[in-house]
Amino acid sequence: MVVCWCIVQVNGMTGEMFTFRDVDNAVRRTASGLCRLGVKRGDVVMCFAPNSHDFVFVLLAAMCNGAPIAAVNSSYTACESTEVVLLSGWHSIVTSAKEVMFASVLVILFVC
Repeated sequence: MVVCWCIVQVNGMTGEMFTFRDVDNAVRRTASGLCRLGVKRGDVVMCFAPNSHDFVFVLLAAMCNGAPIAAVNSSYTACESTEVVLLSGWHSIVTSAKEVMFASVLVILFVC
């Protein structure tokens, strides 16, 4: 029997490789977590994250739940980020540990 592992994504920073099974498992876990947090069909999920495999997992998980994504990349300017926050109608925010402060500042500015 020949076992073929198909690598579908590689983390350019660490070299970590993901197979279809890895991606499927991560997306299912993330989709389940979003559901437990109350994200439902039609709720906009704002994602503050750098380009990484985690962003892909969140994007696919939100799509599985029928929730559109409003993406804010860490390389966006303040004006670009502000525009996404104001126009997206977001319900929930997903972010990486590095982006928590940036996301918090934007949310505080626009919620208050």
